[in-house]
Amino acid sequence: MRRFYLWALPLLILAIAFFQSVVENPTAQVPATTVVGAWVLEAIALTALFALLAERGGNLLLTGLYAGWIGWLFRGPVAVLAAAAAGAPPRPLLWPLAQRSLLLYTIAGLLLAAAAWASGLRKRSDQP
Repeated sequence: MRRFYLWALPLLILAIAFFQSVVENPTAQVPATTVVGAWVLEAIALTALFALLAERGGNLLLTGLYAGWIGWLFRGPVAVLAAAAAGAPPRPLLWPLAQRSLLLYTIAGLLLAAAAWASGLRKRSDQP
């Protein structure tokens, strides 16, 4: 399991960083430590979710996609609805941003599956 985390966390952090710098192109001035901390937190959460789902067994590819899409639900639509419910001023870019982040989370799920495969992650009952 340790090898899986050593593969998965750097891959996800790089994917999130690339996506946010190229696709999202944030314009708000946020401290770099906050941005990097958010990337790390997001990568840890997705990796933990994948590990929980992988324990049940099954296809690693599908498990990765499920983990990515579950993570997207909370970063995309739920975040937009929470902002609207909190009375945030309407931002026309929120929904398109949420939709574009589906690509990131799909790629993140595939990267998690690849990291699991490369590290030899298997469900607990298959291990000697």
